[in-house]
Amino acid sequence: MPWRYASEGMDLDDFAAVRAVIDAGTFTGAAASLRVAQPALSRRIARLERELGGKLFDRLPRHAAPTALGEAVATAAARTLTDVARATEEATAIARGAAGHIRMASLAGGIPALARGIARFQEQRPAVALEVVTLDATAAVLALHERSVDLATLPGSALEPSMRSRRLARWRVVLAVRPDHHFAKQRSVTIAQLASEPLLMLAPEFMVTRHVSDLAARTGLRLWIRLRDSTPEAVLSLARRGWGVGVLPDSVRVPGDVTVVPLARGGTSADFDYVIAWLAERTLPPAAPELVDTLVRETAAFRRAG
Repeated sequence: MPWRYASEGMDLDDFAAVRAVIDAGTFTGAAASLRVAQPALSRRIARLERELGGKLFDRLPRHAAPTALGEAVATAAARTLTDVARATEEATAIARGAAGHIRMASLAGGIPALARGIARFQEQRPAVALEVVTLDATAAVLALHERSVDLATLPGSALEPSMRSRRLARWRVVLAVRPDHHFAKQRSVTIAQLASEPLLMLAPEFMVTRHVSDLAARTGLRLWIRLRDSTPEAVLSLARRGWGVGVLPDSVRVPGDVTVVPLARGGTSADFDYVIAWLAERTLPPAAPELVDTLVRETAAFRRAG
């Protein structure tokens, strides 16, 4: 590098002064463009020349001609000022929610309900990088505390006092059975009745599975689980063939040849909340509140459409 920085270094005003003289060609024109007094600008340039150990400009009668040192400083100044302007623009965009990065954890099986909101948000904020990872409720809570995600969708039962949340939906547990199953003629089925049946459950990370397991544990029941770690389609196909009782959220669309019976409300409700949560002490990315609003609105629309 053809110059050395003084111990106190050059600041952005120094860079702007050098660029202004280069662009205007005179100290008078540069001072006018910077809206400073010409003597003050001349003193700044003279100070820089002393600090750098060489002349930046040859003072000609009607022109300030940059020296080799002046050209080198001016090139660095242009690059630095451009970088600062770009960084300022990006920071401003992030601060007003038009850009940035949001990391969100979603429960397995929750993506269909979130898809409308995710797509709508991305249409409105294309410069915001939204990253979604699928985690079960326990892992999602841990990820929030470790700050590896900003937001997480959770069952309401997983919320902690240190969290804030908004409800995305309230779902019911429904049971999928063959039309000739003895549950098919009942208006509802209790958790105690369910305990005596072979169950077709979704994977443990699905919200409905965690909720039903919690209900059984609170009532001291042990469930007979014949299938887990599968998809709603697999549960329905086996329930249709009478291999067991499918346990699903009422958001799943069930074909006409399968009967759906709700799990009975009781002392412990068969309803469960689906929420989006974040740490109360955490400063969220500026675009996150808009994402939360969009997910709440579009998930409600998904429920109505279902």
